[in-house]
Amino acid sequence: MAYLARSLAAEYGLRRVHNRIDLLQAQWKAFGNSGLEPSVAALAAGLRAAGDSLQSTLAFTGDDVMRVTAGQGPVVGEALAYLKDLVLRDPAQNNREALEAALRDWWKSR
Repeated sequence: MAYLARSLAAEYGLRRVHNRIDLLQAQWKAFGNSGLEPSVAALAAGLRAAGDSLQSTLAFTGDDVMRVTAGQGPVVGEALAYLKDLVLRDPAQNNREALEAALRDWWKSR
């Protein structure tokens, strides 16, 4: 669930994720339910588990991708999307050395 929380926060921003949680919880209570709506509870747990990794910026740029791969255009976007997903799954990978190694492996497998 931490991966989902990091993905949502990266895509929509942490404020919107919290707003969505508030909306889901309000709907849950409006239907006469008590406690936390199950998906709200799971997402809240994911946000807690994700902790500081929610706001991190990718440690690699498009310029870095072009330097390593000599690629341009769409391949740069594909590579950055791959690296972003890697970091969302494992925030510890968000350092230049790990991302460059992952990018080189990704590039070789293309």
